[in-house]
Amino acid sequence: MSQQVGSGQGISFTALRRRRKEKLEEAVKRMSTSKGVFGVMVTTENWNVIESTFHHNLTYYWKRQMKIVEGLAIAAIRDTDPSNELNFLRVQSSKFEILLSIATDHRVLVVFNSTGKDPLKGCVQAVKQMKRNKMERRKHGKGLRMVMDSCRPHVTNIVGGKEKVVITEKIGRKVMDQRDDVNNQT
Repeated sequence: MSQQVGSGQGISFTALRRRRKEKLEEAVKRMSTSKGVFGVMVTTENWNVIESTFHHNLTYYWKRQMKIVEGLAIAAIRDTDPSNELNFLRVQSSKFEILLSIATDHRVLVVFNSTGKDPLKGCVQAVKQMKRNKMERRKHGKGLRMVMDSCRPHVTNIVGGKEKVVITEKIGRKVMDQRDDVNNQT
């Protein structure tokens, strides 16, 4: 199948889609390079992401939050007059200015950052650091320490070709490492 364009040339639907996708990417790139723009997201009417400049986690975050805000704004507008429709929404706070353009087949979200800092970057970095620490502990054999009764044998853990013995005792509610016990007696 092909579609006729002004000069009579036939263009396939895949070529037409590709051209539209390229135009969309160019427009998003142009918007995202503007001063103060934190991110741009284009979605379908059902909030399925078509294009986004946000990190994956932030894309999901903004999609979820703006879906709720859009629903509240539509409800507020329709309460005053049922024939009204929401076309554009602007929300401004101390950290952000959020612009949401609503059409019948897509949504365009542009988030401006007035502080110049990424508000969720710290959260994303903290989660990544926790994952790195967890992997390092697994790699070095830490975290395999077990709480043992004082009458049970010790736990042996092989680390880096050397044998490392960790004995822990549970005294009341306190867990004591054998090395701590020796140090406390002196």
